[in-house]
Amino acid sequence: MYKKFTYLLLLFFLIVFEGKSQSNNTNLLNEINSLLQKEKTHLPAITFVFKADSISKESDFLNIYFNISKSYMKGSLPADYIEMLPELLISFAEKTQTKSVLLFAKDQQSNTYKTLDYFGNQPNRPVYTPVPNNDPYEARVGLNQNVVTKVFPGGTGSPIPTGALAGKTVWLSPGHGWHNTGSGFITQRGTTNEIVEDFTTIESIDNYLINYLYNAGANVWSVRERDVNTNEIIVDNDVPSSGYSETGSWSTGSIAGYGGTYRVATASATETATAVFVPNVTQSGLYWVSVRCIAGANRATDAAFTIIHSGDTSVVKVNQEIHSDTWVYLGQFYFTAGNINKVILSNKSLEAGQAIIADAVRLGGGIGNMPDCVNTTQGVSGKARYDESARQYAQFQKYPTCTEDVTVRPKYSEYELSKGTPAEINNAVYVAWHTNAGGGTGTESYIYDGTGSGRPNVTAGSTELRNYIHNQLIADIRAGWKSSWTDRGLKTANFGELRELNTIPGTLIELAFHDLAADATELKHPEFRRLAARAFYKGILKFFNNRDGIPLVYLPEQPTNVVAKNTGSNNIQLSWAAPVTGGIYGNAATGYRVYVSTNGKSFKDAINVSSGTTYSFTGNAQTTYYFKITATNAGGESFASSVVAARTPALGVTTIPYLIVDGFDRIDAGALIPKVESAALGTVKRMYL
Repeated sequence: MYKKFTYLLLLFFLIVFEGKSQSNNTNLLNEINSLLQKEKTHLPAITFVFKADSISKESDFLNIYFNISKSYMKGSLPADYIEMLPELLISFAEKTQTKSVLLFAKDQQSNTYKTLDYFGNQPNRPVYTPVPNNDPYEARVGLNQNVVTKVFPGGTGSPIPTGALAGKTVWLSPGHGWHNTGSGFITQRGTTNEIVEDFTTIESIDNYLINYLYNAGANVWSVRERDVNTNEIIVDNDVPSSGYSETGSWSTGSIAGYGGTYRVATASATETATAVFVPNVTQSGLYWVSVRCIAGANRATDAAFTIIHSGDTSVVKVNQEIHSDTWVYLGQFYFTAGNINKVILSNKSLEAGQAIIADAVRLGGGIGNMPDCVNTTQGVSGKARYDESARQYAQFQKYPTCTEDVTVRPKYSEYELSKGTPAEINNAVYVAWHTNAGGGTGTESYIYDGTGSGRPNVTAGSTELRNYIHNQLIADIRAGWKSSWTDRGLKTANFGELRELNTIPGTLIELAFHDLAADATELKHPEFRRLAARAFYKGILKFFNNRDGIPLVYLPEQPTNVVAKNTGSNNIQLSWAAPVTGGIYGNAATGYRVYVSTNGKSFKDAINVSSGTTYSFTGNAQTTYYFKITATNAGGESFASSVVAARTPALGVTTIPYLIVDGFDRIDAGALIPKVESAALGTVKRMYL
């Protein structure tokens, strides 16, 4: 009797437990499908019902099964839709106390379940093959071993700093952006707490992270446009009216170039030919300058571009053996409206007898003017190009296949990287900066988990790269912003953005939750974004220090308390305070650079100050001069100080009647600008610095 009672009681509890479990599963499935329905507007359009209808927990994974009554052939499902689901549904791992989420459908051929990426209708991955040219120059790869700009752009003075990350390449992915779902262009995330992830990440990278890495000497690329200037001016040799002219001897190249053709001159020890690009700048402002050429082994590795910006001059040298038929960025400069600006390509080179290629020069980032590569009849986005998705930008940069947005980010990165030298390829990393959603708080960081169909390998170094960046972010945010910031841990997932990396280490960082008001408040602070960008940079530096032994020296912070004092006789005495060091900040400065301007916006190449925190400048009488100061050390060059100004009086005048004090000492969330982005997004807070 006792045994029978015990058995009945156990059976009762099993029935109750199973019923509760089934109820929980039903609730969870409803929650998953509700989220997919909620995000339908931002997801690519599909013409069939795709529904989660079964779940299980196995080996710490939450397995979600879609359309279990159906089966599919390999490559039969729309990749643009299914590749967006893993990141969208990853929040259910925490809700079910599992370590990650796997998404499955049934394979028609084997009658077994496979991860969704198996069924994506992806095009074949392109392999870069250099296009041979018939230009009459000998192929002499890397002839001049002493040119420091052989692999990466470089030059004299301000455009290209040197630092601890010299010789390292960093590919950045802000993720998301305006994309065409089949029903027109829309962002991939909606507006929550007045911000949109698609914008927050690109603003943070373009304004802060690119500059930290660039100032540390890195070769920096992005899967989205880096120039926030929506103006765009292209000067092309095929359109003389765009501002193109030549001196000396040039000939037309043997194969197609940008806009039709390109021009060739013979490199010489002395200058005998120039190609002159005069952009018609209609609006003064900061512009990134980029150039394009058809590369080849018979090109010079030190093609010198002289950039005349608002009357000031900088020189940048480019290796024309690599990165063919893509826009290569030289630096950011201030251009005054009018025709006083020029970019001059000289045939002077240490590699006499090689080819110098003149094709096209571009200023600015522009407005998206290309239709989606699938939805070709639905027009263009008309949005700032830097706000567009990587899929749009890759197409703009001549990536040859039409690939959905998630996996085009790593695929385009490695395709473009493969155009470089072995040294560039072997010294590259991929870092994606995202923000999160799904009801949490804090920072979590990912690498690929090896569960994708036919892709069991994680690129070497990914774990270390993730760990260094994540740990630096947590340490710096807690030390410099919010001591209780949540560390959500080091994680793995089958994200297409990481799965499709073949050759370089990669990580994806979810910095904060844009759908949580408290986290979103922090994301609205420009200084929080800057602190995070600095931590990203420091983590990347630690990775290369650990792997390659490069110096672990952080570039300094910017000098403060800058004063320009007129001391008479056309002299201006500059003084400043050394930057803060220690803690979350950079290492101490070992030198300084003084930048001088006559308009406060376009600055000449720097004057180096090797010691002390003062500098005496001699100028012309009755002239207003503007100054900004940066700090330097073995790690690189700091961001610039505030701009100060002083005017030299007439000869013989010693009294100074004016004192101007800069009382602007911080930037906070109030600096964000409300902007109506679209009917779907409404008013969004944007960071325009």
